[in-house]
Formats: sequence, C-alpha cells, structure tokens
Amino acid sequence: MGGWYLALDLGNGGPKVAVVDEDDALLAVAFRPVSVHVGLDGAATQDAVEWWTAVLDAAREVVQASGVRGDALAGVGITGQWGSTVPVDAAGVPTPGRTASMALWKLHGDGTLRPGAVVAPDERLSWGKTVGLGAQHVVAMFGATFVFPLLMGLNPQLAVMMSGIATLLFLVVVKGRVPSYLGSSASFVGVAAAIYAAGGNPSHVTGAMFWVGVLLAIVGVIIHFAGAGV
Repeated sequence: MGGWYLALDLGNGGPKVAVVDEDDALLAVAFRPVSVHVGLDGAATQDAVEWWTAVLDAAREVVQASGVRGDALAGVGITGQWGSTVPVDAAGVPTPGRTASMALWKLHGDGTLRPGAVVAPDERLSWGKTVGLGAQHVVAMFGATFVFPLLMGLNPQLAVMMSGIATLLFLVVVKGRVPSYLGSSASFVGVAAAIYAAGGNPSHVTGAMFWVGVLLAIVGVIIHFAGAGV
C-alpha cells in the first residue's frame, strides 16, 4: 500500500488514534481513557505520564491492526480543543506531574446543535445555550425534587439538601466527567402509596428507600468491577 497518516484526537476523556490511508479510508482506530482530576477550586488536571502512555498504546494498537509500514508514514495530524503543558526531560519522557487543562468540556463543533447530532459527555454547546439548558434543568429538577417528597409524605427540605449532597458525591466519584444532577424519582411514589395503604408511616417509606439505595449501590459496585456485561 502507499503512504498513510496517523491521526490523533486529544479529547478530554483520552486520546483517540486512527490510521488513514491516502484515499481517506479508515484502517484502524483505538481509544484510551485518561483520568480527570478535579480539585476543590474546580480546576481540571490530568497526569502527563498517563496521557503519554495512553497515546503510545493507542498508536501501537492501530499501527499493528492496520498492518502499515513505518517507513510509509506520510504525516501525523493532531487535533484538540483545549490547551496543555507537558514537561519532558532530555530524552523526551514526560516528567512526573499533571497537564493543566483549560476546560473540563470541549466545545461541540461550532457550539450549535444540528438535527440528529449528539453532544458527547465531554462536550458542551456555546456558553449561552449551556447556561440556558442548565437553568431549565434546575427549574425542572427542583420541581420534581420538591413535589415528590410532598406526595410521599416526606420532608421536602431534607430531600433538596440530600439531593445536593448526593450530586456532589456523584461528581466526585465520576471525577467531573459526567455532568448530572441527582433528583427525586417518581418511581418511589407508587411504593410509598402501597406502604401507606398497608398501614405504614413515613419512617417505613424512608426505610424502604434506604434499602433500595443500598441495593443500587451494591449493583453499581458489581458492575464497576465485573463490567457492564454482567
């Protein structure tokens, strides 16, 4: 075969590396996830050695999978929508430390959402649309978080407070990579109605919800270590 190109997409979640031939045909592609560390000040950082290792591993995989020759490499293309600084030593090896990322999420395309397009977890729209969607989400989720506890005979103020605490814990666990808010679930309203119909009280409803949460946590731990195929 003729010349080929090595393409590197440096997304916030990790590098995606591909081999493309002179006819723009995709011969192989690989992705390696990289951890994102979010500090208390909101700054997002990533480990330089982990990044470099991920790039090399993905590059080796696509080169081997595509069967291209090293002496036929025609060029290397690199793209990324964030800036970083990686210190290296005289041999070109990254020194221990972390890269400093300018933003946790990269801009989706030109910031607009076209029909059929999907915004990835590490992407965002323009800041105007992002703030607008965030405000809409706050209004919608606050209503659900406040109303459902009332329907179940529980304390709405406590529900709002625990919702905020749970959301913060969730963001810490996923290291800021999944922007989400944890609100009240309508699925518990029917359960609460059944408990009250059987002569139960709010403490019984709270206990039932607690054990459901414990069960969900156990399932989450199993999936985390065993994989999504279980």
